[in-house]
Amino acid sequence: MKCYYHPQYYSITNCSKCGQPICRMCHYIGDKNHAVCLTCWEEVLRQTPNRERHLAVTGATGMAALAVLTLRLVITFANQVGATAQRMLKALDAQ
Repeated sequence: MKCYYHPQYYSITNCSKCGQPICRMCHYIGDKNHAVCLTCWEEVLRQTPNRERHLAVTGATGMAALAVLTLRLVITFANQVGATAQRMLKALDAQ
């Protein structure tokens, strides 16, 4: 299934609030460790009663979350390339 926000990517899970399929790039861990999409995550932040907490989460933590998600994407890609290379080597050895 394709991601609701990024149709070029496959989804890894569904948002626990709205049910939309989401990929690794737009999946956040919300309350009770449930995966939520970007739209629902922003809604949770809007409903946060403490304005300072809201600014902290959308500021530094938002950038840190983006960095972590980017790193996850790079690691996943590297793992897939490595697995493909191993399969190719095994196929060549079998011949």
